Amino acid sequence: MSRLTIQPEVEDTTIVFLGSFGPDQFQPHWFSANDLIGEAEAKQAQIDVVSRVATRFRITTNDITVMVEENRFSVSAPVFVESAFDLILNTFERVLPGQNISALGINRTVHFDAGSNDSRTRVGKRLAPPQEWGSLGDLILKDNESGDPTKTGGMVSLSMRRTRSDSSGSVTARIEPSVRLPFTGIFLSINDHFDIKDSMNAKAACFMLREQWEGSRGLAHSIIEHIMVMCKEERRL
Repeated sequence: MSRLTIQPEVEDTTIVFLGSFGPDQFQPHWFSANDLIGEAEAKQAQIDVVSRVATRFRITTNDITVMVEENRFSVSAPVFVESAFDLILNTFERVLPGQNISALGINRTVHFDAGSNDSRTRVGKRLAPPQEWGSLGDLILKDNESGDPTKTGGMVSLSMRRTRSDSSGSVTARIEPSVRLPFTGIFLSINDHFDIKDSMNAKAACFMLREQWEGSRGLAHSIIEHIMVMCKEERRL
């Protein structure tokens, strides 16, 4: 996969299985006992919470976060995405192949610098033109003439969704100003959701994940790249 036009300041890929889970089972030592991670990795894991409603810990060697709730099992990574992919596949193909799964998701988020408050504002205008908002849009445009980033108005959050024709799920892309990079940052979230009719066992769900993995990642990459190219264009104005 090609490099993005702008290097993200923060990024993350999360793989999600929906079903019915016992969160307190999925502690680092359980993963180690089932040869999913090493014994040393389990001992060094940073545990945030372990309870009957949620377990969350980070494997420090590759910065993978495991989060298990009663209806949701997720593995996420900012860099070692393929390691997260392998971990969730090994967990459900080898250890829990009979677990019922009702849906799966492949999600990506990025925070990146648009270059300036002006270029970020111009991207927002292209995606959500203020002039289409009547008197409110007129006031926003007037306020923005001050050049003060603390008073800049415009698009706050915008989502686009494509529902698959076979009703098997949807792709939702959301863009917002970044809270991690005030005044110049853009946040993008792409949620690729796959519904599973009548649920299926985990082994079949893993097969679906393998089938959809590259295509889903490629789509997310192209959406992010499109917005980044737009930012580059606005920087040159």
